[in-house]
Amino acid sequence: MIKNILSCLFLFILLIINFSCNTTEPPPPEKDYGTITLSVLESSCTEAWVNIKANGVTLPVNLNILKDNSIEETFTLNSTDTTIYIDSLTANTNYNLKARFTVDGQTVESSQLTAKTLNTTSHNFTWQTYEFGDPTVSSCQLNDVVIIDENNIWAVGEIYMRDTNGNPDPNAYCLAKWNGQQWLMEKFSFKLYNYDCTVAGSYYGTAKTVYVFNDEIIFTDGVDFVKWDGNTYSHLPCLINLLNGSIKKIWGYSSEDFYAVGTNGTIVHYNGSSWQKIESGTTTRLNDIWGYYDNSNKSILTVASEILGSGDKRLLVITGSQAIDTLGYPYNVKLRGVWYKNNYSPVYICGGGIMEYKMGKWKVYDLSNWIIEAIRGNDVNDIIAVDAVGTIFHYNGINWAEDQSLTGQSSYNAIAIKDNTVAVVGNSLNGSIVGTAVISIGKR
Repeated sequence: MIKNILSCLFLFILLIINFSCNTTEPPPPEKDYGTITLSVLESSCTEAWVNIKANGVTLPVNLNILKDNSIEETFTLNSTDTTIYIDSLTANTNYNLKARFTVDGQTVESSQLTAKTLNTTSHNFTWQTYEFGDPTVSSCQLNDVVIIDENNIWAVGEIYMRDTNGNPDPNAYCLAKWNGQQWLMEKFSFKLYNYDCTVAGSYYGTAKTVYVFNDEIIFTDGVDFVKWDGNTYSHLPCLINLLNGSIKKIWGYSSEDFYAVGTNGTIVHYNGSSWQKIESGTTTRLNDIWGYYDNSNKSILTVASEILGSGDKRLLVITGSQAIDTLGYPYNVKLRGVWYKNNYSPVYICGGGIMEYKMGKWKVYDLSNWIIEAIRGNDVNDIIAVDAVGTIFHYNGINWAEDQSLTGQSSYNAIAIKDNTVAVVGNSLNGSIVGTAVISIGKR
């Protein structure tokens, strides 16, 4: 028994000696090289804008972007939040994207992201044209149009007709509304203001432009702004003391937050209770305005160009209390309209052709011998424009197509698109000037 006890004691001593002599340090913890996350901000038929966020990554690093497991692009990542542009893609296609970098022999890779490009849209529209007014009373014209849906379309302008006794009616109808079955005409009594904003009277006038915010609609004769809330009309506060000229176009986020532009470089903003004047830095007519909201951040563009004669030809960014030229519009051609989807999409300007601004570069599409009067879009793969003689141009995400269904029938000056419905307005040319008010509806 003593022998067994001594054996156990000997083994115990050997174990203590063994542990005390083991000087090997435990392995260090594995180093954290950070993570990479991808997200798609925007896509077109042939392009994608991808955001890269680096968390805990020691910068700079050489980053590979993989498309369907093949390296698409390699660049130096210097920021924890970067957006890249991938082009030469195919329409209506899913792409698997990853980001990858290697440091100290270790590879760090993002999760796989699926990005789908947009499909192209159809160029094919079937058109129906409607004419209003009696040109023997006075010249008639529609100046602008909005589409709430295919059965709710508002066009504004001046439409003269004869009264029930057959006599010329001196008071023009300024609204033409499509309810899905017929057009309904309305007159509207606009307020006349003195320059101290006291009311000087009222008159049945011409509506210059119209804009829709969900179910609310704003229209104006150029001075007096009127809101339709779905049930009643109401006049917005007077702003004649802020105007350099007459309002021509409206754009905004809501009926309580919108902008308007017009002649003599006029820009104003309505905040729901009062108006603010914005300095444009020009006395040239501002023909159109369009913008984009993102988490309350506004991006708003307007175009300056006289209809006839000289003056600025500028693309202005409205920011705060001023409008500045920051995109470097390089062409000496007239500007009529502007449209874009968001901060990542191209900007399209029409006038002497269609001009595209994308990724800091300009491109001209020389589509017509006439001035292209207006441009609007559903998305970057569904853009519509019209020239002065009624030729329609449609961009499907890949190419521009020309539709001559309306060419030469009338003079057009404004266009709208909503889903598969297009509306274009102007006047017919019965004689040199006098004509009827015209709206043409295209269905796809």
